[in-house]
Amino acid sequence: MEEARSFLDSFRREVAPELNLDERLNEVRAELQQRGQWHLSHAELRHGTRMAWRQAERCVGRLYWQGLELFDRRPLRNAAEIAEALFAHLRFAFNDGDLRPAISVFDPGDAGRPGPASGILSCCATPGTALQAVGRSEIRPRMP
Repeated sequence: MEEARSFLDSFRREVAPELNLDERLNEVRAELQQRGQWHLSHAELRHGTRMAWRQAERCVGRLYWQGLELFDRRPLRNAAEIAEALFAHLRFAFNDGDLRPAISVFDPGDAGRPGPASGILSCCATPGTALQAVGRSEIRPRMP
């Protein structure tokens, strides 16, 4: 619960000063007790992905964290939808060679129920690096 408090406090300070922290923490606590995890809002997820990239000290591309585009693919359930989302992600990130930072987040599932595409696809590229798609929430550029 302390991690949730810390994350939501950061979210409130940086993104949503109007957030009622105590109310949101009560919602999170209830979800954790019921499901063993909590569902982040789209804005919370965007903040979390950007914050993670910003704090990834070994990533040379992290200077571009504010421009990271989030594709929230958690509602997708079947293989055709997931495949199309992956292709759309790559088209967006590659952008005819003018690379853009992007991350697609898929449903991680619940305790005892894996999600249909457990994991994250991210593309990290900066000037002087090649595009690399990485699974399982890693953001890692590949040097040429």
